[in-house]
Amino acid sequence: MKLIFHIGAPKTATTSLQITLRGMMAALNREGVAYEPTRDFQQGPVGRIVRRDQGGFFDRFKKPSQQAYVESRAAGMQQFLISDEGCTGFLMYPTVKRSWKRMLPRAFVLSDFFTAYPDYRVVLTVRRQDSFLASCYAHRIEHGRVDCTFEDYWKHEIDINGMDWLTLVEGLVARHGRERVVVLPYEPIRNDFRSYVMTFIEHALAIPRERFDDVSFETRVANKSLSGPAMAVAKVVAERMGEKGANPRDIHHVLLGLKSVLPIGEYGPFRPPMDELRAELTRRYAASNRTIAERYMPVPAGDFLFA
Repeated sequence: MKLIFHIGAPKTATTSLQITLRGMMAALNREGVAYEPTRDFQQGPVGRIVRRDQGGFFDRFKKPSQQAYVESRAAGMQQFLISDEGCTGFLMYPTVKRSWKRMLPRAFVLSDFFTAYPDYRVVLTVRRQDSFLASCYAHRIEHGRVDCTFEDYWKHEIDINGMDWLTLVEGLVARHGRERVVVLPYEPIRNDFRSYVMTFIEHALAIPRERFDDVSFETRVANKSLSGPAMAVAKVVAERMGEKGANPRDIHHVLLGLKSVLPIGEYGPFRPPMDELRAELTRRYAASNRTIAERYMPVPAGDFLFA
């Protein structure tokens, strides 16, 4: 039985993907795929027992994942899918205080855990750097942290130099071999979430999407900051409410109120200027993004490239 380990890089709707896959469990089982998100390992009964005795991310799901793997193989499953919750345990936001490059080795160590299985594949989902940073900022605002403008955020708090997906991809390839590593782009979720899920199934699990034509599921994004106008609203809220001396909690409530009445995707005149950020990231990462898209992605990258 092949083990498929999915690493959802930060802000790539991994939680939403997991919610959808959980709802498709019967259809996946029909195709010989057993699926459990790591949250089930970490927060389930077995995970709680393991946490009492051992610490660390690995130990929170190592034993229960091995148990589930053995049980699934005995049940005749052909693939066992593990999807990690956004890599928050080892791929943190690329802040100056917590360097992206310093965190990368932890991702490599995590993937090494699965080399003990006879047959496995590592699947990585990544997104374009500018939209990634905008989403990080929206997430920050959504949690009430309105202490700087978007421009100050990416210029002074972000470690731009270390934010290179190619470093992670090539590190995984060096450890596991090109044939075991699959890289998928996040961007298509903006247009069609079902297509995003089907692309994952087709390339991560190597199952034709046509086999799921009769499967219906709710197409929703769990993290509202990925789908709504949070990024745009955040800027105007930070500027206008900040002038009045409002505290972060007040701003947070105003933001939620604005989000509840603004149509999804309608930015109006409040969209933060992205030109300078896009130009800087293009200068640094257009070449590496092109390498990822052309060498490692099995599907067209669309607007993953800057140029």
